Amino acid sequence: MQAALPDPNLIEKMSPWRMRFRQIEPGPMQTCVKVRSGSILTLLEISMNKAVHQQGLAPPGTLTFGVSLSHNPFRWHGANMQNKRVLTFGNEGGFEGLTSHTFHGLTFSVDNSEIDALSDRLGISIDDRIRSCGVFEPALAGGAVQTLSETTLSYLKPIGGSDMGLNEEEQLLAFFLQLVAPPNQQKDRSTGRQRARAVRVALDFMESHIGENVPISRICESAGVPQRTLNRAFHDQCGVGPKAYYLRMRLGLLRRVLLEQKGFGRVSDAANQYGFWHMGQLARDYQAQFGELPSQTCLARPS
Repeated sequence: MQAALPDPNLIEKMSPWRMRFRQIEPGPMQTCVKVRSGSILTLLEISMNKAVHQQGLAPPGTLTFGVSLSHNPFRWHGANMQNKRVLTFGNEGGFEGLTSHTFHGLTFSVDNSEIDALSDRLGISIDDRIRSCGVFEPALAGGAVQTLSETTLSYLKPIGGSDMGLNEEEQLLAFFLQLVAPPNQQKDRSTGRQRARAVRVALDFMESHIGENVPISRICESAGVPQRTLNRAFHDQCGVGPKAYYLRMRLGLLRRVLLEQKGFGRVSDAANQYGFWHMGQLARDYQAQFGELPSQTCLARPS
């Protein structure tokens, strides 16, 4: 959903947010809002061309956080906000911010029960500070916040945007959890034997769920290790992470079917068997892996 609003307070008609915007800077006000709701995650992008004072409450029962895409100075709950930090909204007492000219930002809202369950499956504890309103310094260095922002913006494009299913939602949230994880959780302390076992169990789980495209959090849960351990184990043993390995496993099986079996009238019939439901994304992934489109593989099928 996308809308150009004459008054930013009209956001309440598009989303469960409770907000009050007061325009501080004089002149014609322009507000653009994009909203995308998934299975567990709601994304909101907002841009305003005038300075405003904002107060309000995030959607009830959610953990809500945001990032600023602006380079202009901006105050959040009494603290100076920089575009490489994460802002948190909290659920009690509300939030307050003062934006300067030309503000642009993103917010992410997920039910508390969903983020708690995901953190358990990934083995990443949630820092209690992100449940209150304030400014959070990311634990990950470099362009982590920028990576999160760019990926999110690709899902919010009205035309040609990326597909966003449950897997993609969980990946965004997992990245956020890693971003704000306590420092003592940033290092993997597993043994070689633990990592070898984790890979074996994960591979068995992938093969038994080959047609479901299950989220990586479920694979971590089955292997009994945090995501950072599973990532390290797969990179050490297979050269790629578990997500990339699982995708290539499914692509390889799909290719074999397209080459060997004549019973499928359409590529989508075969693709659905291996959890591929978005044909545009499948075409991109398949071509990146094999250098040709699925339809071209069918044409090369032996007679």
